[in-house]
Amino acid sequence: MFDRVREWWEGEFVGSSLKHILGEEGGGESHFRRPRLAKVMIVAMRFLKREWKWVVGTSISIAAVCVAYLRL
Repeated sequence: MFDRVREWWEGEFVGSSLKHILGEEGGGESHFRRPRLAKVMIVAMRFLKREWKWVVGTSISIAAVCVAYLRL
């Protein structure tokens, strides 16, 4: 099961083209093409890693507002 998840996460391998190897084309380096959901998850995890303090503070504030609203 973990192998299937890892294969999905890595995505499809796109090899370099012959034109790129011979220098006739600027792009075309070999790379992995990840699914959109995997890209979104990577961006979200990078954001949480950098801005975790803001996320925790905002979550506590929203929870406090919800509790105060329910007690009215």
